[in-house]
Amino acid sequence: MITVLLVDDEKLALDYLTNLINWEKYGFTIIGTAGDGEQAFHLYMHLHPDVIITDVKMPDMSGIDLAMSVRQTGSGTRIIFLSGYTDFSFAKQAVRLGVDDYLLKSDLNETVVIKKLLEIRELIQKDRQSRQYTLEKMMQDIFLGTHTEDYYQKWIGRETYLELLRPYQFILFQQRGFMPVLRKYLKKLPESQDIAAVAGIRNAVRKAYGEDPVPDVVCIKTGMQILPVPQKKTLGGDTELSIQTAAENLSEALSADGTDDYITAYCSKSMTVSEFGRFVGTRRRRLDSGFLKSGPCVICLDTEIPVSSAEPSEEEDRTTVNDAFSECRTAEVENLFNTINHAFCDGEPDRFVRLVEMTLESLSRFSGKVKGARSSSVFILESEIEGLDLMNPDDVVSFLKEKTERLVAILHEKDGCTYSQKIENMVRFIQNNFSDPSVSLTEISAAGNVSPAWAAVKFKDEVGTGVNDYLNEFRIAKACELFRCGEYMIYEVADRTGFTSSQYFSKVFRKFTGVTPNQYRIDIREKKKSQ
Repeated sequence: MITVLLVDDEKLALDYLTNLINWEKYGFTIIGTAGDGEQAFHLYMHLHPDVIITDVKMPDMSGIDLAMSVRQTGSGTRIIFLSGYTDFSFAKQAVRLGVDDYLLKSDLNETVVIKKLLEIRELIQKDRQSRQYTLEKMMQDIFLGTHTEDYYQKWIGRETYLELLRPYQFILFQQRGFMPVLRKYLKKLPESQDIAAVAGIRNAVRKAYGEDPVPDVVCIKTGMQILPVPQKKTLGGDTELSIQTAAENLSEALSADGTDDYITAYCSKSMTVSEFGRFVGTRRRRLDSGFLKSGPCVICLDTEIPVSSAEPSEEEDRTTVNDAFSECRTAEVENLFNTINHAFCDGEPDRFVRLVEMTLESLSRFSGKVKGARSSSVFILESEIEGLDLMNPDDVVSFLKEKTERLVAILHEKDGCTYSQKIENMVRFIQNNFSDPSVSLTEISAAGNVSPAWAAVKFKDEVGTGVNDYLNEFRIAKACELFRCGEYMIYEVADRTGFTSSQYFSKVFRKFTGVTPNQYRIDIREKKKSQ
């Protein structure tokens, strides 16, 4: 509803205007009436109406003075002057004060008032939509740390600025999908925002509480929304609910609407949007732990997840991870993944997330920097992630283990580890014939004097990857060398490295490097310019 304050020093005039039309039928509600300007300004400061309809000539504080005082507060309240006088000076002052209209009482009737109110309603609705969009965009930037509140102060009104500064309690909605820690290290993971689900959150808020909280649900980034609840604002009509109960009710409402792929989190501590943005950064692992649960999930962000005395400390887990990657020995690697599996199976979500993050951090340090001494294979963390279900914790562990084993295999090439003679012959054949697009598993296995079936199993056991993957990985390594050494066209490199088409070359190149050939060339040029 659009709120209206009526002001006139004549009671009959006030009564006439109050009963002239069915205000609520047109989306308006009268929240107050005043008999003079001073009383009207006091009500304005208390009620903040959307529209003020006021007589111009009143004792003590006139309608002109009232409009001037309202405008000095920085408010965008719409003002309509009523007057029994045709004095042009009043109209000039109305224009100067940005008053929306100047109506003569002698012309006042139901048709005139309805026409003017419908015009005002359209303007207010547009203003609200624009203001809400602007406020959401600013809150998004402030939450993410892109800008501070002060950055926007010179462009926005005092009311909006105060909304950015005021403390709130927060409910946060995080869409289930990839754990955020995976997105930190695997930049190529696809986005998965469901616009319908975002609308579902807003509908759930309206259904649960029968009103649009101010401000509305704010979309922060892909799959994450926040609901800032102003201090002293009740959720749930006449009954004031705790933020915890409100979060639980919303989680149930989302589940009932089929929008249960969201984790609901809350914070009962009051803080500004910027403070909450920083606070969520310190509770990232707690949010990540919600991805390991199924069904409706409500998380309290107020405190860290309690660690039992029997649970190993973060320092101990760091030692386990460092031991696995310092020498990359089989025993230490197996110990690491046994530890990760135990954390998941024993119901230690925070520890599981911690170990996953530490493992990703260690693998990322080697990505693009380790090249096989014999195979020329380059370890790329983001290669071959297409088609993997990394929303599943079991598959996340399998992915990490496979990547770690691949890294170990490449690193051990430096130690002079030798392959069996049969595998050695197959490797040499691939390296000598990689540019031939017709080279096949049959030819490669024949070079080792073994069957294709034997080669498929034993090659992976010794080299750490399958025959076809090794062939393609070697071809891509050679393609990268060509791009680094000269200005080749993509089709030229594809032809020189044994690919039958540029399209297939680009697909395989992206699989093993995480970027397209064109992006790889651009990155090389940028690096050369900066050197």
